Amino acid sequence: MYNDKDLVQLYFRKDRDILIIGSRTWDGPYKTCGFPTIVPYTTSNEILGKLIVDHFSRVDSFTSKDENANFFKELKGMSSWRKFAQAVGLICVWKTHHEYEMIYNVRNSDNSFSPDGKHCSHLSICSSEELIGAKAKELMGLQQEDTKSM
Repeated sequence: MYNDKDLVQLYFRKDRDILIIGSRTWDGPYKTCGFPTIVPYTTSNEILGKLIVDHFSRVDSFTSKDENANFFKELKGMSSWRKFAQAVGLICVWKTHHEYEMIYNVRNSDNSFSPDGKHCSHLSICSSEELIGAKAKELMGLQQEDTKSM
């Protein structure tokens, strides 16, 4: 059973890979996935969509302990949070009941992220996972060469 609103975050590291971090339950305790999913930029839209949906389907198995903290520490290595934040684009994917909403976030001067108003609203859960993946890439301005039609 899903809570009122769940969140999965996609970090697009420029020309490298996509980190899928999930999930947070919005009306309950903070929950995180045990380990992020990492896929290359070239991952097909359908596979990316399936992985996003999968993070939501596992929300009940997540813990209240932030197990992603060590991952980010290792990922950043000796670089600062500022350098890491400058090197990524962030999309938040929200799930409310049976619908998805995607919001693109921009980096602020303090290296936090805020929604910039660019979003794709209410992708039905019945939509193909290819569409969900395609919309995520579209928000990042990536080419859609692997989609047949949009």
